[in-house]
Amino acid sequence: MNLARTGTLLLAATFAFAGCFYDTDGEPKLIDAAVEDNGLGTPCADDTDCADLEAAACALNPMAPDDPGYCTIEDCVAEDCTGDYQCCDCSASSMVDGVFCASAEDASMVGAYGCTCE
Repeated sequence: MNLARTGTLLLAATFAFAGCFYDTDGEPKLIDAAVEDNGLGTPCADDTDCADLEAAACALNPMAPDDPGYCTIEDCVAEDCTGDYQCCDCSASSMVDGVFCASAEDASMVGAYGCTCE
């Protein structure tokens, strides 16, 4: 998913990415973002990891593109973003591009970049 205007994935350098870490077997594990029935929050490395889900795009932290991201829904409406996820419209942002479901933590941060979330 190419959401950053720079062509990198998702957001700017100060973006507080939904917490992911690797456990002892090297698999990505989410610590902040819950996984929803529609696939939101599923750990991913790229869009192919999300291809079979309703949340078919992978949101990554551009400052750590090798770290796992989470599956999200592009061009969402508020009803698409279940649980603690919010639909964020960043079309007016100079740093972030697109409309997508963001975790609650990420949604609180993208407002500083001109995004509106509901």
